[in-house]
Amino acid sequence: MTFALFDLVRVKNGRPQEGLAAGACGTVVVVFEAPVPGYEIEVADENGRTLYQGSFAPEELEPW
Repeated sequence: MTFALFDLVRVKNGRPQEGLAAGACGTVVVVFEAPVPGYEIEVADENGRTLYQGSFAPEELEPW
């Protein structure tokens, strides 16, 4: 699955050691093409404050 900049995505498996729960919804803020495809996503609260930002492989995300 591929995503574009600003797509909403869901994290399949959380990163509890980093405070990110499985199923969290985020926005794609960077698309990495090479050397390995991937995405940087930002998870924000209802007030727009960033709760988490990190890089993910395509298989770790699904459409929201």
